[in-house]
Amino acid sequence: MVPNSLILPIWLAAFLVCWIAYLSAWPYRRIVNPYFPMLAGSAAFMFFMTTLAIIGVHIVWLSWVLLVVAILWMATSIPLYRKSQRAARARDREIAARRARGG
Repeated sequence: MVPNSLILPIWLAAFLVCWIAYLSAWPYRRIVNPYFPMLAGSAAFMFFMTTLAIIGVHIVWLSWVLLVVAILWMATSIPLYRKSQRAARARDREIAARRARGG
């Protein structure tokens, strides 16, 4: 069985990466975009794991599944973070070009 103290930091890191990606991309649609489900999903999984720990449910295969999902979630959130940084840089260039034109 994989302990929660090993799985939760991975989920927390994935949540923080998704949170930074969500805030730096600054999408026009706040909920219907690829950033929000990643952010909300990692928060939901952390809540689910904490609830299972409080209740005292110990399922061996579920802990391994949650570890694999956490690692895959982290691997998926990094390209999303890079995409958001590109969007932020493009937005900054657009603002700088607008200011250079005098508008």
